Amino acid sequence: MKSPVQTRLGSLSLLVFIVALPIILAQPAATIVAPSPQITSAQSITSSLDSNNQPPALANSVAKRPIPANAHRALPLRISRAASRNAILAMRGINLCGAEFGQSSLPGIYNRDYIYPDEATIEYFLSHGMHTIRLPFRWERLQRTLGDELDAEELNRLEPTVRFIINSGGRVILDPHNFARYHDKVISSEDVTIEHFADFWQRLAERFKNDDRVIFGLVNEPHDMPVATWLDAANAAITAIRQTGANNLILVPGGNWTSAFSWFNDWGDGANADIMDGVVDPADNFAFEVHLYFDADNSGTSTAVVSPTIGPDRLAPFAQWCRENNFRAFLGEVGAPNSTDGLTALTNTLAYLQNEAQDVFLGWTYWAAGPWWPYDHLFVIQPANPADPDDKPRAQLAEMLPFLPASHRVLFELAPHGTHNGGGALQQFIEDGKAATAPTLQTPPEWTFTGWDNPLDNVTTDLLLTAIYAATTFTLTYTAGDNGSIDGLPQVVQQVPYGQQGQPVTAVPANGYRFHRWSDGLDTPTRSDANITTNLSVSAEFAPEPKVPAITWPAPIDVIYGSMLSAEQLNAAASTPGAFVYDPPAGTLLAAGTHTLHVAFTPDDPENWTPNATTVNLTVRPGARMQLQLSWNSDNESIILHFGETPSAENGMDSWDRAAEPAQKAYFCRYLVEQSAQPLQTDIRPVPNNGITRWRLILDGTGRRDDDVTLTCDIRAADNTRAVFLQRLADEQPIGSMIDLRNTSDGSLAIDATSQWELAYAAPATTGYTMHLNAEWNLLGMPMMTTAHTAAQVYAQLSANNVTDLWYWNDGCFRRQRGDTPLLPEKGYWAYSPTDTDIGPIPGIPADGVVLLKPGWNLFSPPQNCSFAPPTGLTTAALLNKASTFAPLRPNTPLLTGHAYWFFLSDDHPRTLAFDQ
Repeated sequence: MKSPVQTRLGSLSLLVFIVALPIILAQPAATIVAPSPQITSAQSITSSLDSNNQPPALANSVAKRPIPANAHRALPLRISRAASRNAILAMRGINLCGAEFGQSSLPGIYNRDYIYPDEATIEYFLSHGMHTIRLPFRWERLQRTLGDELDAEELNRLEPTVRFIINSGGRVILDPHNFARYHDKVISSEDVTIEHFADFWQRLAERFKNDDRVIFGLVNEPHDMPVATWLDAANAAITAIRQTGANNLILVPGGNWTSAFSWFNDWGDGANADIMDGVVDPADNFAFEVHLYFDADNSGTSTAVVSPTIGPDRLAPFAQWCRENNFRAFLGEVGAPNSTDGLTALTNTLAYLQNEAQDVFLGWTYWAAGPWWPYDHLFVIQPANPADPDDKPRAQLAEMLPFLPASHRVLFELAPHGTHNGGGALQQFIEDGKAATAPTLQTPPEWTFTGWDNPLDNVTTDLLLTAIYAATTFTLTYTAGDNGSIDGLPQVVQQVPYGQQGQPVTAVPANGYRFHRWSDGLDTPTRSDANITTNLSVSAEFAPEPKVPAITWPAPIDVIYGSMLSAEQLNAAASTPGAFVYDPPAGTLLAAGTHTLHVAFTPDDPENWTPNATTVNLTVRPGARMQLQLSWNSDNESIILHFGETPSAENGMDSWDRAAEPAQKAYFCRYLVEQSAQPLQTDIRPVPNNGITRWRLILDGTGRRDDDVTLTCDIRAADNTRAVFLQRLADEQPIGSMIDLRNTSDGSLAIDATSQWELAYAAPATTGYTMHLNAEWNLLGMPMMTTAHTAAQVYAQLSANNVTDLWYWNDGCFRRQRGDTPLLPEKGYWAYSPTDTDIGPIPGIPADGVVLLKPGWNLFSPPQNCSFAPPTGLTTAALLNKASTFAPLRPNTPLLTGHAYWFFLSDDHPRTLAFDQ
């Protein structure tokens, strides 16, 4: 018996032959010598070139031949079998070579140094019942650098081949055909470590772990290394594979060329039978892979056949070892020459596996076929033209047919509405009694795939399966929630074609309830859903009818004219939380008389409460009467008091009670008062007019300086928002410098009887801003102040709130405002306040956001830190006084707090400027 290290040639030997071809062509009559025997199993080749510088057997078989696009449809629908179909082995198939060729040109050039099996070859063997395809390739091509990512370009060759085999009804054994080496350096060496081998398998398993039709063959024929070392490498690779989550079947070869013939022999590196039972697989899903040839040394390098029973003789001891150790096995390579002895040995071997060793062996794959094999190579069963239905099977394949399952061609017809997107194949070869796998198809949205015209399972004949389609319809389901219906029904269901519109439906609430919304958020009770592209299921939600909130608004107590509306009068309450809007609003100064106040209430929960409104009446009484009293001590027997502006007849009454009506300029009363009578007293009821009411008082009848004359104004019945002033008529003082009787100790003032005096009543302002002053400096804008009394009022407000310093810009510099002088109209003032304080409402500044402009330049300004946002929206002819210079204000620029603005009106027609506050 030959040692396995003697001359033998397999798939990689052929690779050397093909790669060497360009060199041989330049050397006529050269002879090809077989390489060293450690390459692979099969048969050696010795040949010379023919007259065309081609190897005789390669002249037609190696040259690339175009494959018709529809070649698979030309295959026979039924492959006849004369033998029994009782085979029970799960995996029977073929080694399809080519991707492992060109070992001397690694990584090599695709389609010159190596090739992957073409689709026609794959379909040919699938159609003959060989549904397990062992696919040899080179580690060096798939991982160009140890430890690196797998090569993307090579994956794009390997993966489509694997997917085509699987989608066409087969299974694939991945076979790194490397003999436990990488660039001829053995695994476990310094350059190629066991960790490198495990890393490779971890990356490869990650790509294929989701398909159990992919089987992981760890490596082809480890040799010339300690079997124990190979076991360590195999276990490391298995661990790496399982760490990815892959549960795929793993085929574990033994050492010493993994020969079943020598499983028990120790050639110096240890015997497989003694060591390989140490395989550890966490998933317990592995089988031992062995190889078998019929020549004396089991090398597959000779046409000699030891005996017709050599196959069973060599397999039986190994099979018994597996039984005793509860292991499974797989015959990864078996090849026979085309001779009577060879075919007999092959038949006996397959019969043994099927009938006597099926409890151990999962199956077998014949060596070999592939598109680049010479037609007359030992063992090779590649047809001359795989796409030709008349191509007669090679003798070895014909011998194997009784042991192969019937294979049925299944064609899938997707027309007229479906297209194929790459998942599955439109043609599959299915083992008898097994199920076909439907391809993944795509349909336009208006059509729906409903199934196939025949079942896909239990395929027992060739089939043409046609896809069945139906127009796509979608279901619209409208369901009524509690306390309502859908058009009087609890549920309405519609079937609507793709892209069309459903019929209108209406959610109808029960009595005492209202429609709330649909469950998808639509808030209209009637809906008609359009452009339907999916099923729809919605429900109508109903809620109780909203309640009307009760509003309680106590009738307000009468107020005296001059009091602004406040929370004391605007104090409505509701039975649910919400917001009140009063008309007129707080801060309004109403004229004397009876007014109807309105309030609108908006609930915070509009789902369950409705808005409501109500009114109350408020009486505004005129200003309280002020009691005046005149008394004196004089030698004169009588004194005449003139009240008014124009003299008229005397009135001898000793007292009066008359409403002052200063608008009647002709009104005049003259009273003769006897000294012995009680002091003259009267009540004056001011008329509300938003300004100053004045009366002239003239004492006539005494001209002596020593007369003791006292005028007393009792203002205790008057509200504190008024001011009562007294001055000598001849002094013509502005009202701000008149004597405020409120500031005297008893509200009285001694006067002489030789001068005319003026009594003045200042009614409160009806407009104005309330301003908030921050501590430190604040700019106060005084828009359109044209009267001295307005400025005086402003100053009075500032003084009352401890504003200690006031400055204004005039003639190019800041000037300090004297405390005893009125503010100047049309100026901007800086006010200093030691603390945060509120001042106002300041009269003379419109509260409604409207300023009257006069021809020429007009000053206006948003007061610093006022209680509302600064106005915006000024559009033209505005200048900003900033840093002692005036600059135009661009349109629609917000006004800045802390700045005063000038607006120029070119014509003589006054107009108003409205802020957008």
